Amino acid sequence: QKPRATEGDVIVEIRVAEKEVIFKNGSKKRDLDNMLKALLDVIVLHRVIEDDRYVKKLSIERWTSEDLSGVSVTVIGKRKKGLRP
Repeated sequence: QKPRATEGDVIVEIRVAEKEVIFKNGSKKRDLDNMLKALLDVIVLHRVIEDDRYVKKLSIERWTSEDLSGVSVTVIGKRKKGLRP
């Protein structure tokens, strides 16, 4: 996907599938808060948001359904006019 860039304040909602948070050594324990910085860095790097200092609300949750996989990041904010990342 190529989401449009946002400017200014944003809300970021993150969902992580339970089966995706498994370490290479087989450990299934991982704190969700440890994932936040990396995920925010990625959306800044790909110019979805200008800077993580504009995040005014942040939520993260773990999916437990076996039917779901991966990570979902939703950004709610004002789109930049005429620009695409």
